[in-house]
Amino acid sequence: MSPSLYSYSPLPMMSCLRESNLRDSRLWLVFLLCLLVVGLLVSLIIFAVKANSKGCKDGLRAQQECQNQTDHLQHQLTVAQEVLQRTKAQYTVCNQTVENLRDSLEMEKTQSQKQLKELQGEIKRLNQKLQEASEEAERLRSETNPPEATPLSPSPPLKTPDPLDSEKPPLLRGQSLSPRLVPWVTQPWGGHCPLSSPATWWGRSGDS
Repeated sequence: MSPSLYSYSPLPMMSCLRESNLRDSRLWLVFLLCLLVVGLLVSLIIFAVKANSKGCKDGLRAQQECQNQTDHLQHQLTVAQEVLQRTKAQYTVCNQTVENLRDSLEMEKTQSQKQLKELQGEIKRLNQKLQEASEEAERLRSETNPPEATPLSPSPPLKTPDPLDSEKPPLLRGQSLSPRLVPWVTQPWGGHCPLSSPATWWGRSGDS
């Protein structure tokens, strides 16, 4: 037999194996893609179920409320910072005003003390001048009017006797002649008589 009758080419078999391997690889790739898609679908379904659950809704609501509270607190913090800045500015202005007033007060105090010292010196000088003028006036008065002898005190005038006293009874001397009312007492026998002695008809001069 000739060798050409028994020789064969291996190319068709290799190509078949290669095509079979490619087909198997594609099948595995499709299977893996299907598994991936199924996993993604299951994950989406689970997420959708959890997202629509009550707990998830409550959590979302709480998160929204927390966000609102955070925004509100942030706004309040901003306002407080602005107020603090204005207060600091006012505090600085007040401190500057207080410093200016203190300086002005110290200056006024110094000037007042200076004026007080000047006034005290002026008063002292005027008192000295007044004392000197008083001494000078006293000296001139003593030179102009020498001391005189002290006159004796006059004797008291003598009492002139009343001429009517000599005409009065001894009991009535020194008494006035003005009549006085004397009560009368009714006697048991129907008569009336004065209650006192006849001397009571005349009052004393000191009683009139």
